[in-house]
This record gives sequence, C-alpha cells and structure tokens, in this order.
Amino acid sequence: MSESQIEIHITTKNRWPELQFTLQQLQVQNVFETAKVIVFDDGSTDQTSEFIRNQFPQVQLLRNEKSRGYMYCRNQMLNQSTAAYAVSLDDDAHFINADALKYVVQNFERDPLIAVLAFRIFWGTEIQKFEASAEESQQVQAFVGCGHAWRLEAWQQIPSYPEYWKFYGEEEFASYSLFKNGMKVFYTPEIYVQHRVNVRARKKDADYFLRLQRGWQSGWSLMFTFYPLPFFFKMFVYAIYAQFKNRIFKSEPKAIIPMLKALATFMSNLPRLIKERNSLSDNAFKMHQKLPAAKIYWQPKP
Repeated sequence: MSESQIEIHITTKNRWPELQFTLQQLQVQNVFETAKVIVFDDGSTDQTSEFIRNQFPQVQLLRNEKSRGYMYCRNQMLNQSTAAYAVSLDDDAHFINADALKYVVQNFERDPLIAVLAFRIFWGTEIQKFEASAEESQQVQAFVGCGHAWRLEAWQQIPSYPEYWKFYGEEEFASYSLFKNGMKVFYTPEIYVQHRVNVRARKKDADYFLRLQRGWQSGWSLMFTFYPLPFFFKMFVYAIYAQFKNRIFKSEPKAIIPMLKALATFMSNLPRLIKERNSLSDNAFKMHQKLPAAKIYWQPKP
C-alpha cells in the first residue's frame, strides 16, 4: 500500500492563520504530492475558502454555508472517503517529521486489527524539531482528535461520531466501539505531531466554561453508553462529587453553572442515550481498563 492511498482531513472555522501555517507545512513536506488533502470549512466568515482556492488550489475544499459542527464535518469526510487510510489533523496541528505518512502505512500493514493510529503529540506554541522517542508502540485505550489516522475499513464497521455530543468525547466513543468489535487503537510514537496550543492559557479563553460543560456532558454520555450499569452509577456519582470537592468548592466556584447545564443536557439526552446504549460486558470493560490510557501529552527532553 502506498502513501497515495491516504487522505489528510482537516476541519476549520474562522482560523485562517492557523490553517495557512498547517497547509504550508504539508506543502514543504511534499505531502500534496503523495496524499489527497481535504479541508472542510465549517461556515467560516473570514474568507477561509477564498484563501484556500487562491493559495492552495491542490486542496479539495468542502464547505458548509452555515456551521454544522466539528463532528458533522469529520463524519462527512470519513463516510465519503474512498481512500484506504485517513489522517485527521486539527487546523492548528502539523507533522514534525516529513516521513510521517510512511509510518502510517507501515503501522497499518503490521496488523490488520489496528483500526486507529494515535500519534505522538507535542502541545505547545514554540515550534519543535523532530526528536526520536524511547517510547514503544503499543495498544492503548483511546486516541486524540488533533492527530490520528483511521483505517477506513474499520471506520465503516462502527457508528459514526455522535454529533449531538457537540465537541468532546467522539474519540473515546469510537475507541470503545472498536474495542467491542475486537479492533485496536495503536500508539505510534514515530509519527510526531505538534498541536500549536497553549493549554494553560485556555482558562482565559471566552469559551472555557463552555468547554467544561461539554466535556462533562460528553464524559457522562460516554460512561452511560459503554460502562456496565454498576460501574456507570459508581463513576457518575464519584465524578460529580470529585468536581464539587476539588474544583467548585476550592478553585472555581463559577464552574457550578456549566456543571448544572451539563447535567441538564445529559438528562435531556438520556432517552436517546438509552436507545444507543452499547455496553461492554463486565470482563470486556475490565480488560479495556487495563490497557494504557491514551497518550495525550508528550514533552521533549529539556
């Protein structure tokens, strides 16, 4: 299988400077020559689509005139793809190593049960150079949205991302679905991505509390969908207790508002969640919990 069987999927909205940098990096690394790059513009009003057409005519452009949401765009690209593999990058993420796609092919070919490759991701705004990692490839519980690759044959065997969850939880949703079907999420440290985000500064962002709300409601939805009921009730109660004890009563009393909104949304979604419940057996759940957690952050040596 060659790199020409790979698509690069990027979703964006009103973030042209970040997207421009990402596309420039793909251009420098000659990715356009070996893979199809698809950008889904989710209703941008900053002329993103016009800039793409003028500066990167080799990009396949999709567009919503009105925003339909991040998960909608990702579902559309994956469901319409005819490639063997699809790499998903955030508009503010790029490959550090120029030969990343070679390792995408190699890792998928090593085991037909590997459904998703989870990349090694550095989170930070200071531009990094490639640095070999001592970490080993291994099966893990889940992957991170800003840098991963799908085997499209595996994607077609599970439900699409739940768009009504809004922004968080889709990777874990897919990971549990894959595990239940006997397929693997595989961490690949030789594929190195930089996510150009200052995580600590996010607390100052205007949407910080909205992110908290959606993170909580998707987390509870995830537990209800896949956890055996005794585990769900135990973890649901503990999760709320821990947030009140460690966050609301200590450092962030204002978080009570997004917490209550998250609970209200979760309860309103409960009839649909009951219909879509896809619980693992007790033994399967325990086996999944023994896997290493998703490798979310990676820091280079000082």
